[in-house]
Amino acid sequence: MSRETAIALALGALSGACLLSLASDSLGALILVYMSPLPLFLTGLMFGMPKAAAAMAAGAAVSAIYGLATVMPYVGLIAIPTAILIRPALLYRATSEGAVEWYPPGRLLIWLAAIAAAGFLLASLGARLGGVPGGLPGVFEPRLLAVLRHFDSHDLGGSPTELAARLAAIMPGAIAAMWMLLTAANGILAQGLAVRLQRNIRPSPKIEAILLPRRLFYALGAAIIGAFLPGEVGYIGATLAVILAVPFFFQGLSVVHALARRSKMPGLVLGSFYVFLLLSGGQILAVLITAVGLIEQWAGFRRMMGGHGEEGR
Repeated sequence: MSRETAIALALGALSGACLLSLASDSLGALILVYMSPLPLFLTGLMFGMPKAAAAMAAGAAVSAIYGLATVMPYVGLIAIPTAILIRPALLYRATSEGAVEWYPPGRLLIWLAAIAAAGFLLASLGARLGGVPGGLPGVFEPRLLAVLRHFDSHDLGGSPTELAARLAAIMPGAIAAMWMLLTAANGILAQGLAVRLQRNIRPSPKIEAILLPRRLFYALGAAIIGAFLPGEVGYIGATLAVILAVPFFFQGLSVVHALARRSKMPGLVLGSFYVFLLLSGGQILAVLITAVGLIEQWAGFRRMMGGHGEEGR
């Protein structure tokens, strides 16, 4: 067995062990669960897709300790999406000038959104075929209601039943968006570690260079229109709108980075920005950043600043 294969298997086992830490109720264990894709991304970004596949097999074997209850979520939510993202991340082509052009970060975000959208649609179909009353929101509603019944109706501002139904309708979109953010964060962190170890296959893409294809903008518009339709179509449209908005959040961050680079202390500006984003809870600021990302699709602030942003046109 080669040294790289041994490292890949060890990293895969670590990934599976991170998921198994969910059995613990501690906050630290929850953080480990969130970081379970990190060893897989690191393996792929250092050694390539074949070694990443070996790591995923090792992770699945470790996660199978508790049976299908853990191995299926590991394979479906961690291993397969990570594999789908690693493959295009390692693609490149030679330009007419003889330089190497790597797969652009904006299109990686398209893959991320496509995975989340496909997962949501498959989960919705599964809930319907499984006879769950109310479809996918019906999976969350009883659990939310059990929690809300411990609170007074006056404190909740309405009936626990009504509030549980409203929250259940937005849960799939919220979970999908959170999964996308965590997956992207793990990929970014893995690339940074690979660079620090001097084992990275591709150079790190600059966040200022993110620009999404305009067809995603049109897809988001169609989803928003669908959200105003009645019934399940409206619910699906609203959830897809949340998923498709996440890439524009990253495009908004690219504008923030471009602005920070023009300051005298870009590191301090960016550090302060991210600390504020985390400590403030981030909901309102995240919406504003996403709006900036949507406007950037047409305004081209970074081009006016003499920066990046041509790859997605």
